[in-house]
Amino acid sequence: MSYNRYLYDKLYEEHRQTIQHEAAQRRLLASLPHRHGLARRAIGRLGVALVTVGSKLEQFDHHTVVAPLAGARIIPSARHDSIL
Repeated sequence: MSYNRYLYDKLYEEHRQTIQHEAAQRRLLASLPHRHGLARRAIGRLGVALVTVGSKLEQFDHHTVVAPLAGARIIPSARHDSIL
């Protein structure tokens, strides 16, 4: 079986160019920054910050003590403490 050397070379060159083009596209895509992870990280950090602030506010709320007024005395009652 004989083949046409010109057609074989032409087909080989087209295939080589296609492979080179696909490789160039893969390299280009690989060099782009991955932005989908950026948004996820930012949202995660915001969530952590909000939880931290909430915890600090909760600690602050538990440590806050209201001093009784000068001369007032606390009378215990069945429902709650009242200031007179």
